[in-house]
Amino acid sequence: MKSHNRNQRIQFLARMIISYASLVLAYNFIYLKLLPFDWFIPLDGKSFRILSVIWLIATALTHQHVRSLNRSFKELFNPYIKSYGIMLVLGLIFVNDFRFIFDLFCLYILMELCVCYIIWGIHKRRQGITNTTVQINDIMATNRQDRLEVPEIKLEPNAIKIFSMLKDIEKDVPESLDELLGEGDSPSERTKQSFSVIRSNVDIDTLNSNNSVLVSKIILNDQRHINGHLSALYNKIENGGYIILQYVPLEMRREMVRSKRLDFLIHRAVPRLPLLEWLYDRINKGRNRALSRAEVWGRLQYCGFDVIMEEESPWGYHLLARKQFMPSHVENPSHYPIVKLDRVGYGGEIIKIHKIRTMHSYSEFIQRKVFNMYSMKSTGKFKEDFRITEWGKFLRKYWLDEIPQALDWFRGNIKIVGIRAMSLHYFSLYPERYQRSYLKVKPGFISPIFDENNTNFENIVETEERYLNNYLERPMVTDIRYFLTTISDIFLRGIRSN
Repeated sequence: MKSHNRNQRIQFLARMIISYASLVLAYNFIYLKLLPFDWFIPLDGKSFRILSVIWLIATALTHQHVRSLNRSFKELFNPYIKSYGIMLVLGLIFVNDFRFIFDLFCLYILMELCVCYIIWGIHKRRQGITNTTVQINDIMATNRQDRLEVPEIKLEPNAIKIFSMLKDIEKDVPESLDELLGEGDSPSERTKQSFSVIRSNVDIDTLNSNNSVLVSKIILNDQRHINGHLSALYNKIENGGYIILQYVPLEMRREMVRSKRLDFLIHRAVPRLPLLEWLYDRINKGRNRALSRAEVWGRLQYCGFDVIMEEESPWGYHLLARKQFMPSHVENPSHYPIVKLDRVGYGGEIIKIHKIRTMHSYSEFIQRKVFNMYSMKSTGKFKEDFRITEWGKFLRKYWLDEIPQALDWFRGNIKIVGIRAMSLHYFSLYPERYQRSYLKVKPGFISPIFDENNTNFENIVETEERYLNNYLERPMVTDIRYFLTTISDIFLRGIRSN
């Protein structure tokens, strides 16, 4: 893996050097007309610096040098075309010499593409021309949380009995399992569970690592490092063991605070912004944190727990979760307003899709659980999805959350018209014949799916598969037809997303 990443970095640096050297040579040929040994001493420093900054901006926007050489030549150089367009427009604006800019970029494009085509051809000859479509099983193994080997002894009955007794935050929890369960359970059944109560983070360090049930009296809203706290609990219980947690959900918090707007600004908006997040943590130190139900569930799933049941009490919620998964290997999940999501792209490549966040933090980790809990709408989205925020519903209705995907289009990860790039779980729901067609076509920004035309998941598959088959036969005609139909539905028929 390290060797593969090192090769990618070397390829990236080599292509960056080739690109910039092509710009320097083209600039000198067209404008300065110097001898070869003077090529890297430009006389007009101002125009050259402007062009260098423009080149850097276009390169950063399109990620043109990041793409793998294993792709087809057309797919590999798709971002290059967009980069050339950006450079040409900005060059005409800031240099204000049409003939010079036009001649310069014609020569620059010709030089860069010729050299890169030679490099691509050599790489293909060494590697062999292979199909870029990877195996479906390899895709589904990516970013997956494997299940643990849960012991055959079912601990759930006693855990649920303990859980049902904890209705009040003020109630003192006994230290002994025998005292809590009473005489109704046989001694042999009680010994199946090792029961411990945690009242502070210090208590966690004193525990052994084979507990069956842990009851935490620490309110999650007052826990500074929630993921660290959950990971510590994870390490102190056996596979299949249970934890019982307490927290005040965002939905209940709104009824408790006096000023909803001020609370939203201080405890929800500020912690979601770069730099201000650090300041909030230093001042607040994790006290009275605003947590949604979706975030709590998502953090538990991220740390390897599965939520079994949840009950409301006068002050908040009690939650019973079970240690059933390996912790996720995703590092530092983002909770910023602009979120990067892993999606299945062309040829099975896992790509990053940018969107305005419309769900609570960590919601992406419980997509499978939400699917199992609720049925699906005709649009392919989940019914009664508690992960979506109030303002997120408005953004989704008018497709405003999709605006950042313009950056993904610049980088060549998606095209204008096509099926939305899918998450790994959502991709796994489709039949294999559909999956293989999906991998042959780049995902799109404008989807062929509308609410009124579909009544169930089978119709969704049929509609999207029809688009895929038509696109594979006549790509340009199909996308133009779907684009005009979609625009007509939005502006003339007033269709909006749900």
